[in-house]
Amino acid sequence: MSELGPLTLGALGRAVPPATRSAAAARVRGRSRASDRGAALSSLAEEVMALSRHLRRATEAVDGLSRGRREVLTELERRGPQTVPQMARSRSVTRQHVQSQVNQLVSWGYVEFATNPAHKRSHLVRLTEEGNAYLAAEERTEFRSLSALDIDATTEEIARTVRLIRELTKSLQRGADR
Repeated sequence: MSELGPLTLGALGRAVPPATRSAAAARVRGRSRASDRGAALSSLAEEVMALSRHLRRATEAVDGLSRGRREVLTELERRGPQTVPQMARSRSVTRQHVQSQVNQLVSWGYVEFATNPAHKRSHLVRLTEEGNAYLAAEERTEFRSLSALDIDATTEEIARTVRLIRELTKSLQRGADR
């Protein structure tokens, strides 16, 4: 397991020092294959969370936009205009949280409210031309930065990892929807 920082999250969401993780890994070695699979998925989850923290810091340092506001813009780009409640449900956060992010993005000119033919009081939020241009510029910068990373992985290995993370995400979403 690579070290991306001094602490990572354990299975229960608490900080676990690297030395404790290696002791826990030694206990896992004697378990069944099903347990090995669970341990491997747990390690994957820890690394994805650590990577997410590092990517968030790097992205915020480059573009100055919080992760939440960037997610709102990206979601609008991918899925088109949506209401604040729709965005809140898809991200599993409160409507008020998304509303505050949207209000800030409106003040910067990145998004705007539009009439919603399906609902009189719940307006649609959509990207403006300025918001689209901002996202395009950020994606180019992000692509250059990520392409310059020195990692020992082939394009196919990266694609397999993406598929695995997608499957894990879908499975977790299905479990949350039950």
